[in-house]
Amino acid sequence: MLLPGGLSVRRIPNPRYRAAPATATMLGLPNVGRLRALDHMRAQVRRHGVEARQSDWQVAGGEQYQGQNGVDATATGATAAGATRLRTLRLDGRLNGVSASLGDVTRVDLERGTAIQGMRGAWLRLERGNGSEWRGFGGVPTPRPGAATPTSTLAGVAAEALPFDVARLAFAAVGFERGSAPAAWPPVPGTASGGRGVSLRYMASAPLAGGNLFTGTELQAHTLGGERALAGSEWAEWTRVSANGVWSVREQRTTRRLLILDLDRLSPAARRDERWNLQQRLLGGRCEVHAVGSVRDGGDPDLGTHTFQWGGSAQLGRSAFFSGFDVSSDWRASTRAREGRADAHAGWTGAGGEVVSGRVERLQRDDGHAVAFQGETSWPLRSAVRLALEPRLAWASRLEQARLVSRLTWSLPGWGARVTGTLGLGAARDDAARGVAVQEGTLALSIAPRPRDRGDFDVTRSGDGGAAHIDYGAAYELESQRFERLEEWNGGRDSSRVVVRVVRAGNRSGVSDVLVSLDGKELRFTDADGSAGFDRVEPGVHVVAVEERSLSPNDQVVGASRAFVTVERGRRPSPVMFEIQRPARRVRFDGGTGP
Repeated sequence: MLLPGGLSVRRIPNPRYRAAPATATMLGLPNVGRLRALDHMRAQVRRHGVEARQSDWQVAGGEQYQGQNGVDATATGATAAGATRLRTLRLDGRLNGVSASLGDVTRVDLERGTAIQGMRGAWLRLERGNGSEWRGFGGVPTPRPGAATPTSTLAGVAAEALPFDVARLAFAAVGFERGSAPAAWPPVPGTASGGRGVSLRYMASAPLAGGNLFTGTELQAHTLGGERALAGSEWAEWTRVSANGVWSVREQRTTRRLLILDLDRLSPAARRDERWNLQQRLLGGRCEVHAVGSVRDGGDPDLGTHTFQWGGSAQLGRSAFFSGFDVSSDWRASTRAREGRADAHAGWTGAGGEVVSGRVERLQRDDGHAVAFQGETSWPLRSAVRLALEPRLAWASRLEQARLVSRLTWSLPGWGARVTGTLGLGAARDDAARGVAVQEGTLALSIAPRPRDRGDFDVTRSGDGGAAHIDYGAAYELESQRFERLEEWNGGRDSSRVVVRVVRAGNRSGVSDVLVSLDGKELRFTDADGSAGFDRVEPGVHVVAVEERSLSPNDQVVGASRAFVTVERGRRPSPVMFEIQRPARRVRFDGGTGP
């Protein structure tokens, strides 16, 4: 048979081909019907504390049907001093483009970078066929243990991604009311008295200069602070994403008395908020340069910052060696102190998954300077056994601290089990009496008895700078990991924890052994689920990045490899998600002309 373009096709019989037998009924039983639903359940408990021991627990379950329809229920609580109390209870459901949540709603997104957390009420979303969606929500603050609950109420309606020619529009109207703060509850300056108000928001996005332009306006009218006030804000952001780099610039200006909408507090917004992010890949991806910055003045002093970071990294020729440098400057309004940092790093990535890297950095503050070294080594020993070492040293005119963290991971053949042991040894000059001591020890076990089951168990002993205590946790989940809410669990207990996930584009599966950094000074490897966490992060705006040198040669980050994350006291930071994929290879066949 002759095809257009001069290509011919010949059919050749296969003598080994056998037709598949028809499925017949066995023993009088009918054939198995199609899958109706997937049931899933998760249970987790963690025991922690030094003197006052406490157990936090979570129970979740539900069903998922075809077309992403489903229903879920989640409950969290705590047990302390023999008493058990319920913290949150939530019921989620979805049916043919309509989603609803009742109870302690996890998060309500209004627009880019704006969200309301900790709401006890209701949330409804309607998705349209043109890609737009409508949302309605309302509620009161979720009570927190050990703290008085503010008498606040918030309700609103929002529309997002409404098509208008080549642009997309978004609108939101939010009404809020708060009673006078009780004497036991420390009020936010400027919002001590009660009052009510309304906020109107508008945002538009359209393609511009090879990227996308986002503009927004907000108008507020409220009586908080004891008098009537009118306030407004305008912002603009331009982002361009390509295979060779990411360019992003954002600028926002506000007037006095503009408030950040939330239920637990109504804090003043920053008068100026500027952010820019430049990342460019050169020489076919073997070299990259980056520059990021954030300037935030006015408003909440905990979030006031002037942060700048620039640097680059490169692969040495076509070898497995890499190197790079970073220079950063950081000023915080809460401490009125400036910190300068410069570092250089180098390393090697082996074909068998070996990673060896080292980083030397110099820290300059108003009260002096210090030099630190940090190394990361991940090496496969035998089959299914991997050893990781992380040495750290700090000098301030003399050796002040030394720490070594060793981590051994062993994958067992049965049940898909993986055992991880972590031991951290450290010594400090200020604590010479203790000498070298065990600062941390962890033994963790992960099992998968069935393809859709997952169990995690861990025991941790910590004694860094205080009394030693033992924490332990256990979790078991039926069905796949796409029902997992690990970020929500961890973030609910610690608002200063930043969670980073590295997944593959498409199936959203986690990618392990990827090096991620926080502000260019703290490094973590992702685990088998592609997750990494940074604990005890100070409030403010921080930069989270994927160190692309730790990726395999055929992988690259989709979009930006650096992102901003805002940490605020009492608010759970949203998990930072990065996607990686292999570059698409397109082949064009040019056939000849036929006769």
